[in-house]
Amino acid sequence: MGWNRARKRAWVAFGTVILINLAWKSVGFGRQSGTPAARQMPATPPLRDLIRDEKISFSAPPPLLVTNEMKCDPAGNIYMIYSDAPQAVLNQRNGVSKLPIRKLSIDHKNALLYGIPSISEYQDIIRYDFDVDARGQVYALLEAYAGREAAGGKALVDYLVVRYREDGTVDSYTKLGGIHGKTITPLRLAVFLDGSFLITGTAVVGEHGEAFSGIFDRSGQFVSGIQAPTDVNPGLLKGAGGSLTSGEPRQPSGWRGQAPEDKAPSFVTVVSGTRQISASDGNIDMLWGTDPPRVFIVSPAGEVIHQFQIPTPASGVKPLQFGPAGLDHIFVQFGPVGTALSESPDARKLITVVDPNSGEVVAAYRLAAGEDDRALAACASSPYDFLFVKASEDVKNLEVVRYSPRVY
Repeated sequence: MGWNRARKRAWVAFGTVILINLAWKSVGFGRQSGTPAARQMPATPPLRDLIRDEKISFSAPPPLLVTNEMKCDPAGNIYMIYSDAPQAVLNQRNGVSKLPIRKLSIDHKNALLYGIPSISEYQDIIRYDFDVDARGQVYALLEAYAGREAAGGKALVDYLVVRYREDGTVDSYTKLGGIHGKTITPLRLAVFLDGSFLITGTAVVGEHGEAFSGIFDRSGQFVSGIQAPTDVNPGLLKGAGGSLTSGEPRQPSGWRGQAPEDKAPSFVTVVSGTRQISASDGNIDMLWGTDPPRVFIVSPAGEVIHQFQIPTPASGVKPLQFGPAGLDHIFVQFGPVGTALSESPDARKLITVVDPNSGEVVAAYRLAAGEDDRALAACASSPYDFLFVKASEDVKNLEVVRYSPRVY
């Protein structure tokens, strides 16, 4: 049985539903490179409260359905995908995948739209992911449907990386090439400063499905898979069926903590939970969707130059948001997934700040009692300054709220 368009869409829909459920629950509607050595999971510091510093009101519709993959540029502007009409979006085929990216300008308090482009040779285009590189350039990963072959009815699909201008219009697009012997579905995008791409998704070899992650050059041609160090357990990279690299998985060298084979997450679950940041040092920080989460620092050459685990701060939570916290730290906001119940009353308001050079957890935060736990962490200008996005109290507009710890 071939891997047809409908089956690919089923995998993509699985990931999208996870994102929507995370956001739906959350909003209350309905570096210097280290050596590539595996480390023991660091201890989490005591929780500190985040206190509201400032509220910024926008004349933009409220975020009632949000995908939790928000991005930020060096100026602190927020890029997100959301709607104020969830039912209307969900009743449309691929409704979430056709929403525009919105740039929220903190200085001007307005929103600029980056829409799905219309390209003459394609009948239908949907977005899988987007990225904002360390210079503030906006890109989107698209699936473009060009019809079907006359014989056999095979769907003709291309995967495109679109580059936008500052005004939200399309500057150019690049067609991604294939990988020999594999049928790939790219799902995650991150852009290196040299213009090459880190693409993560699913792949099929015959009847065998697996995760893949690889480097594509500026012309869209596949260059190489991710070259993991020998002491990274390949079980972490493959989920349940496939290697993160394009070749055979390497054997582990003394790393401990692999989940039993029958309890390993599916490769679709792992890819759906993966997040990627285009870092200011020219590398890409990839949070791989394992449990506990694991971060890989990937160079433009495809080498994992550093990797570490991030401890999960409460039972039943998963990463909701992953982003830079200033120039030399990263943060993860955790929350419950789907209908999962957490044993912690703070499950929807937890943030971990990590030094990616060492893998050390340098701070752990929660929103102070009485603060709105429907807010989603969007940006952090430093390990002490966070911007959250939420709907206003009257649910008529969007608000950005700045939080910081009580004591620095």
